[in-house]
Amino acid sequence: MRRKINLDDFIYEDFEDEIVCLQFKKGIYYSIRGSAPLILRMFENALTLEIFFETIGKKFGPDRKKEFRDFITFLCDENILAVAETGEEYIPDVPEMISDPVIYEKFDDVSDLVKLDPIHDVTDLGWPNKKPE
Repeated sequence: MRRKINLDDFIYEDFEDEIVCLQFKKGIYYSIRGSAPLILRMFENALTLEIFFETIGKKFGPDRKKEFRDFITFLCDENILAVAETGEEYIPDVPEMISDPVIYEKFDDVSDLVKLDPIHDVTDLGWPNKKPE
């Protein structure tokens, strides 16, 4: 099954050493650091989990594979990685810098504020053009 970063429900900003994902509907944001941004970037194009784990497995031992599997499971459970119906099959390059730990955190402490902010409910024309309900 192919997975891809879910751009329908999330926006994300890539700060090179950290990716911040924001889910407006639930008001949840995620901090993805360490080696985690390198892994998440591999899913900018649709990628099967089988190919991901096969590619990663060639470079890393069982401890790191479990760490990566836990992270991918988290991304799928949170729907940050969504099922992608289409996309070309490709073998990703595994970044050499994946030696840092995978760090990811979920925050819902400001969810009420994020859900109240109407700025994410606008059309491509921007504020104050609200999306039709």
